[in-house]
Amino acid sequence: VLLCAVPLHAVDWNLKHNAQNPETPLTHNCWFSDGGLSSNFPIQFFDAPIPGRPTFGINLRSFDDTYAESPDERNNVWMPEFNDDVISNSRNGFDDKGANLPGFLSAIIDTMQNWNDNLQAQVPGFRDRIVHVFLSAAEGGLNLDMPENVLATLSRRGECAGDLLVQRFTSPSPEAPPQTTNWENHRWVRFRTATSVLEQFVVDFTTRYLAPPDNGDTAYPDLVQRKPGVAPFGYALGVPEQQRFVAAQTAALASSGIVWANAAPNDFREDSPEPMPELQVRPRI
Repeated sequence: VLLCAVPLHAVDWNLKHNAQNPETPLTHNCWFSDGGLSSNFPIQFFDAPIPGRPTFGINLRSFDDTYAESPDERNNVWMPEFNDDVISNSRNGFDDKGANLPGFLSAIIDTMQNWNDNLQAQVPGFRDRIVHVFLSAAEGGLNLDMPENVLATLSRRGECAGDLLVQRFTSPSPEAPPQTTNWENHRWVRFRTATSVLEQFVVDFTTRYLAPPDNGDTAYPDLVQRKPGVAPFGYALGVPEQQRFVAAQTAALASSGIVWANAAPNDFREDSPEPMPELQVRPRI
């Protein structure tokens, strides 16, 4: 009712006709709709490993037992003040008034859509730049015909959310603990998070890279330094200079991995922010 899907014509080169007729391939439709169907809060899309400028998120959520609606709009928005402040899990609560099948199915869909975003919002360096704006059942969402007074109330609530972001990220660091969240603290938390996950990634990489191969497999260093024309043939290193560069830099990376693996407790991960995130190889979107 609210969204119009947009078709994009794509070619499936696995079809026999298309493989045999590359100049006149058959196409099929790929339908594009609202990105919130798969991710409602992709705040990580705007990030570098460590930030050069602040980015913020505004999370719309329902009032609950912890955050009840207040006549003072400043109390209807919230964001962490200290590094150890925890964002409550976005519990669906479909069975609060008794288990029911429609509610269970709705919770499944909600989990499919939002589980990744909900977990991301817990990560240090993410949770401290998200301001939560609470809404009642009559506000936001599919309430398409809200009265003027409700719109005015939501506008004021949004102003309070903006004021809170400005206050948090322009305030100086305190002269003594505890540390409050601000831009300087955010940059440090992101550095600590990035280096801790980088260490874990490099240590895991080194362990596999230097491990003796099983079942007659070629060792990874030998794969890197194999002669031209030797299998595997895909994605071969193009010229000797590239091969020397890759071999030398990979050896240096593995050397760092050996040092980092034996550096505890005086390493990047000691006393790093929690919950501990992880570095994964994923397609770039």
